[in-house]
Amino acid sequence: MNRARIDQAVGADSGVRGYAATARRCQERIAQVRRALEPALRAVDDAAQRGAGVEAAADHALRLALELDALERVQARVDAWLRLVGGVDANEDWLAPFGKAPA
Repeated sequence: MNRARIDQAVGADSGVRGYAATARRCQERIAQVRRALEPALRAVDDAAQRGAGVEAAADHALRLALELDALERVQARVDAWLRLVGGVDANEDWLAPFGKAPA
């Protein structure tokens, strides 16, 4: 769920602020890890060309890829929590899973 939709779901309801904060942080962390992954993958390539440090660079890239995978999978669950406690209509078209455009 994007930040504007999270804010819309929360409104003035203080009972959902924790869920909204978690949804926002999940979205922010996904963006951070995505930005970090590309340079990490290039670092693996650079290490392979140098012939040194390949394993450490690859391990770092794998850690980032695993974190991104986990965050992307959990995002749907976090969004569902927010919809449930926030009373957001689950049939609204903007609630498509992350990465999919509304039809």
